[in-house]
Amino acid sequence: MKFKLNESCILSDFEDGLLVLNIETGKYLELNSIAAEIIQYLKENLAIDEIVQKLHANYEQSEREISKQVHLFIDSAQKQKIISPKN
Repeated sequence: MKFKLNESCILSDFEDGLLVLNIETGKYLELNSIAAEIIQYLKENLAIDEIVQKLHANYEQSEREISKQVHLFIDSAQKQKIISPKN
């Protein structure tokens, strides 16, 4: 499955990650460097399984654990209205 960044969100880099501001809701979220990496992969039109593979190649965690964490982030980002499924 693929997701897209909501058009109402503005991204800004900061020291250790990314700041996401939803201009419709006025809410913002500070993302750590790995969450920022996930957002970048979503912007590159990668599917969730492709993101998991890329992160697994870069970090020394099991693919299962990375998949779990990516899915948790995706669920949270959807609830925060940062991303939505791509049609």
